[in-house]
Amino acid sequence: MAGSSIPELVSALGREEFPRSRLAEELSRQGYCRVSDRIALLANQGVVRRITRDWFVLGTLWRKRNLHLRWLANQLLLPSTLSLEYALGFYGLIPEATGTFTSVTPRRGRGFETSEGSFLYTAIPSRAFPCGRTLASLGEERFFLASPEKALADKVWTERLPTPVDWEVYLVEDLRLDEGFWSSARMEELRRFAAAYGSRKLSSLASFFEKWRGGRPRGR
Repeated sequence: MAGSSIPELVSALGREEFPRSRLAEELSRQGYCRVSDRIALLANQGVVRRITRDWFVLGTLWRKRNLHLRWLANQLLLPSTLSLEYALGFYGLIPEATGTFTSVTPRRGRGFETSEGSFLYTAIPSRAFPCGRTLASLGEERFFLASPEKALADKVWTERLPTPVDWEVYLVEDLRLDEGFWSSARMEELRRFAAAYGSRKLSSLASFFEKWRGGRPRGR
């Protein structure tokens, strides 16, 4: 490399996941004029791996840690928050952990199929987006994740459900939501999200939980 070794480049990048602009900036600083050609060469050598048009990760042999894919999910489409099936699985509220990083965004929805996983973004109203957005951590990784109640609200809002909704059938048979959550879910949060969405469907869900907690026969 012109005045620099690959290890020095890797060190200068500062992390395993980075935007193309950061890679191009570092290569320019090291004296390369044909940055796109150099990036293509680094990719062919396995030093970097393209995730999307604008994002790269280090190749496997050059990583000092596992990729922070949850953090990356937040970055691929700004702004966005991990939610829906991924968040419900993260909290252990549904039995299957999805292999797709599902997120919500106030922007147009889209998806990315990459070598490191699938990233799916679902559009929701901008007024509902900031609600229930929390900063979570897993080891050294930090990422934005919907609260349990917001993840459920996002899931219900995006579903096409019959009217009226048989909530017990949906929650037990379709979603297979952990029953412990029926008692622990914060009703004031569900009501707040229903108002943010302007959703009668979510208001109906909150009413169902309240009636269930009040001792309504479950009729199974």
